Amino acid sequence: MQHDRKGKVGVVRRLRSDERGIAMVSVGLLGAFVVLISVVVAIRTLNTSTSVDQDRSFEQAIHVAESGADQALYALDTGADLAEVTLSADPTKAEVVTAAEKLATDDPTEIVTTPEGEVVVIKDATTDTAFAVGFSPGINSANRSARVIVVDYEFVLGDPHVFPTGAVIANGDVDFAVSPGTTTAPASGHSADIHTNGNFTAGGGGSDIDGDVSAAGTVSGANAHGSETSGASPVEFPAQAVTDAWQAELKSQALEGPTLAALSGTVNAPAYLPSSLNAGCTCTVTLSGPGVIYIDGSLDLTGKINLVNNGVTLVTADYFAMTGQSAYSVTGDPAEAGLISFSDNKEAVKISGLGDAFTQGFVYAPNGGVKVSGNGAFVGAIIAGDDVKITNKNGIIYPDGLTPGSSVNPPSDFSPKVDTINELNVNEL
Repeated sequence: MQHDRKGKVGVVRRLRSDERGIAMVSVGLLGAFVVLISVVVAIRTLNTSTSVDQDRSFEQAIHVAESGADQALYALDTGADLAEVTLSADPTKAEVVTAAEKLATDDPTEIVTTPEGEVVVIKDATTDTAFAVGFSPGINSANRSARVIVVDYEFVLGDPHVFPTGAVIANGDVDFAVSPGTTTAPASGHSADIHTNGNFTAGGGGSDIDGDVSAAGTVSGANAHGSETSGASPVEFPAQAVTDAWQAELKSQALEGPTLAALSGTVNAPAYLPSSLNAGCTCTVTLSGPGVIYIDGSLDLTGKINLVNNGVTLVTADYFAMTGQSAYSVTGDPAEAGLISFSDNKEAVKISGLGDAFTQGFVYAPNGGVKVSGNGAFVGAIIAGDDVKITNKNGIIYPDGLTPGSSVNPPSDFSPKVDTINELNVNEL
């Protein structure tokens, strides 16, 4: 007992050393437990965050793939190229993803970047099936997600492209600087019509047109035997993809024959000339058909060469030019022979020879323009994707009822007008 100054009694007790040790252990265990709980919570939070990121990437990948499917259908509908790969008869998702990765490695330009990731679109080379492979966040990203949309499709084909008949059909302006304009043979037909998707203009006192004249723009100085229509509906020209496919097909047909270095004597179609040609001899060269003779460049007729087309489709990848005393003539039915230039030059076809009247048949420049000058008469019809300018002495003589033959008009079996793409199946693989 110990009394304090005020007389109260107090108890003083000291902790033993073993009791102090137990307290320290308890505090340590409690701290460890708190740390353990914190670690568990942190791991769970990290796992949840990773899972959320993975879920987000997984969902984004399907959106990317769907955008690729739209891209594939648009390309198919417009005739644009899609990268082709050869897959098994019933490809798995892994096979398609691997094929897309290989394509992207070989050609990184095949990767299309979107806000949610990257997509690679491929087409099976053996079936009407396309695949859009979406990668999120990207094809080379760690922990990416990859999802595949498969698009089964078929083409629904409309009528083959057929040009309207007439002496001149142009996608640009038509300029007649000569009085004769167009005439019909026989004269009773009055069918030497002109249509332009631009403007028709005749210089001087005007040009006599033995038929109807129509222009999407304006008609000026036509002196037409028939009607004159400004603001007419434009004529539909083939889409560029169709024209390109047609050119490739004509070249393929020519390659079935021999490869030649020059034109001389009688040349039987099919035949292929790999480069531009300047034919300037004083001679006659006969092209004998049916079939395609394809010159992978330009053809210049100079000097006094007489090039006779006997039922051949004569094709130049670049321009065709006839100058000097040279002549290009067609024997037999003009509808069975065609002169086609795929050049986009304003004078893709230039006829300015000084020889006597010739029969040209059909002259077709789907990408460029046509110019006819000189003393000769042009007997046949002109179809041009650009401007047509006529300044020759006798204008255009149009055989009544002449229609493009298979040698000039794009045939329906390989260059049809595609009306729609029928989506047979668009699902995730």
